[in-house]
Amino acid sequence: MRPAGFFMRAALFAVVCLSLLFAVPFVAAADDAEPIIIEYTAEDVILPGTDLPETDADEGEAAPAATYAEAKIIEIISESKPDLSSMGAFGPEGDITIQVLKIRFTAGESQGQELQFEHTAYNESMRVKAGDSVTLHVTTTADGEQVYQISGFVRRNAIYAFTLVFILAAVLVGGRKTMRALFGLVLSIVGIYAFLLPAVLDGRDPLAATLFYTVIVSLIVIPVTLGFSRKSAVALIGILGGCLCALFMAMLFGEFIHLTGIEDEDSFLLLSELGEGFNYRGILFAGVLISALGAVNDVAISIASSMQEISAADTRISRKRLIHSGMNVGRDILGSMIDTLVLAYIGAALPTTLLFLARDLPIQQILNLDFIATEIMRAIAGSIGLVIAIPITVFTGSIIFTRRQS
Repeated sequence: MRPAGFFMRAALFAVVCLSLLFAVPFVAAADDAEPIIIEYTAEDVILPGTDLPETDADEGEAAPAATYAEAKIIEIISESKPDLSSMGAFGPEGDITIQVLKIRFTAGESQGQELQFEHTAYNESMRVKAGDSVTLHVTTTADGEQVYQISGFVRRNAIYAFTLVFILAAVLVGGRKTMRALFGLVLSIVGIYAFLLPAVLDGRDPLAATLFYTVIVSLIVIPVTLGFSRKSAVALIGILGGCLCALFMAMLFGEFIHLTGIEDEDSFLLLSELGEGFNYRGILFAGVLISALGAVNDVAISIASSMQEISAADTRISRKRLIHSGMNVGRDILGSMIDTLVLAYIGAALPTTLLFLARDLPIQQILNLDFIATEIMRAIAGSIGLVIAIPITVFTGSIIFTRRQS
């Protein structure tokens, strides 16, 4: 009888080869594609809560140069309410406030300088007070005049603080294993921004690039998180198998319901930037693959860890009993994970769902909408990948973890 290590290496090699072979045709086809060059101009940027200032530039002239800056509100010099009868209905009566502010730039070309300008707050959430740190949209008109608009608040410091709280809490509870997991998370994020996104913008097929990223990041992150062990190999095979299944189901589902990848506002904005020659369906399915990777990762690692503990507690356990125990663990995890995956999509679409209810749209019309069908496809494909990852992980673990007496 061949040792368990042989089956572990053979299964791992087969799954990795299958994943890479699946990506090769896409990569080869994308090699001949022309690189996509994105030109960034000020007129393409619309910041939340603001409109670009009107200029006297004639049609065909270059758009006003726009820059980003940060500032701290030093003083509220004055506040006044405008005459709403001459401005139109921007919101509830009396909600508009004109503030004359004194600010000090904390980032940007004018860092350290002070300035006074007028800020129009169209609702209470846009009003600022002394001590606030804000972001500015600075536009230089054709006449050389600079126009300042507050586009939001500086939020990164709060983000850093809460991230640090999360890291400290996780490390205190999980110890060194959590530190390794966090390091793996950092590697995954760096991989997305350093490899995946630049590759897609350079004209690579987004689906092929994402599939390649999934294989490589799994081969690196799982051993970093769990160590170089049989448990890592079991989890890795389950993860890659589940992700490939989720991708296949997404592509099959998308074909049946005629998804184009251009279903929502973000897709249309991307279309305006990249043009019609971009593979938007590939972006759609790549997103499904990345979403499935996170969920399948959790399930496969949990099952692999449980099966390792079971086999360590009973070194004479039979393969049949270990499979039975592993499937019981998988079934317990499955219910909660499917709920998590589906409710995450529902939560993201909650404002849209409320809009449908307010308009009293029939369920038939709602289900036939492009972006609703897309979200359903994401949830179902990810859930199927989650389901399939369980038996793959269990049967792989039963081979690797079972120890038989001679």
